Amino acid sequence: MKKKNLNTNWEIYNFLNITNRKLSKQYKYFGRDFLPDDFDVNEKTIKERILLGEMSNTNIVPSFVYEDKKKVKKHFKNSLKNCKKMLQNRFFSFFTPDFLQKMEIYMDMRMFLTRRILQDFRSQSFDEVAAYQEIFNLNPVLGEMLDGLYANDVDIQTLLLDFEHKYKANFLAKVKEIEQRKKKQKEQNEKFAVQEAQKTNTQTKINKKDAKIVEKTVKKEQKLQNTKEIQTLKQQNNKANIRNK
Repeated sequence: MKKKNLNTNWEIYNFLNITNRKLSKQYKYFGRDFLPDDFDVNEKTIKERILLGEMSNTNIVPSFVYEDKKKVKKHFKNSLKNCKKMLQNRFFSFFTPDFLQKMEIYMDMRMFLTRRILQDFRSQSFDEVAAYQEIFNLNPVLGEMLDGLYANDVDIQTLLLDFEHKYKANFLAKVKEIEQRKKKQKEQNEKFAVQEAQKTNTQTKINKKDAKIVEKTVKKEQKLQNTKEIQTLKQQNNKANIRNK
C-alpha cells in the first residue's frame, strides 16, 4: 500500500468505494491508495468490480467463529501471516502480468482490512462473522479459493496450484449463476406482471358488469318512480273532476 497526496482522484475513489468503503475513506481522508499507478479505472474494470459485488455472500459463516475469541483472533492472525508469506516468497511469479496485478492489489487490500479487524477485536461490539464476511466479499471468488489462509498449517504452494486458471473458471461460473438468477427473476417479474394484468382485466370486467347492473337498477327505479308519479297525478285529477261535478 502506498501513500499519495490528498488530491482525490474521484475515479479511484469511486472504484474503491464500490470495493470496500473503509478503503475509499482511507484514500479520501489519508491519501492512501490501494491501486498501482498503472491501474486503469475503465468500463471493463468497473464492470468486473460490480460483478464481484453481485457475487457477495452475506450468509457465509466459517466454522472457526464458534471457537473462543482468542482462537478466532488467531485465525485472522494466520490469514495475515499467510498473506505476507505469499507476497514475500513470490508465489505469484508464474502468473500473467494482469493476474499478478489483480492478486497484488487484492493482497494489499486484504492485509490492510485484516490489520484493522485485529485492532478492533477488543471492542465489545465486534462481530467476528461480519469481519470474516468483509474479507470474503472483498473478492468472493478469491475469498472462497483462499479460505485456507486462515489455517496455521496451510500449504500455500498446493493452494496456488493452477490458481489463475481455476480463478477464471470460478469467476465465469459465478457470472453464469448471476445471469441465471437475473433471468429467473425477470421471468418471475414478467409472470407477476401478467397475473396483475389479468387481475386488472377481470376487475375491469366485474366493474363494467356492476356498472350495468347499477344502471339497469337506476333506470328501473326511475321508471317505477315515474309510474307512481303518473298514478298520483291521475288520482289527483279524478278527485278534482269529482269535486267539479
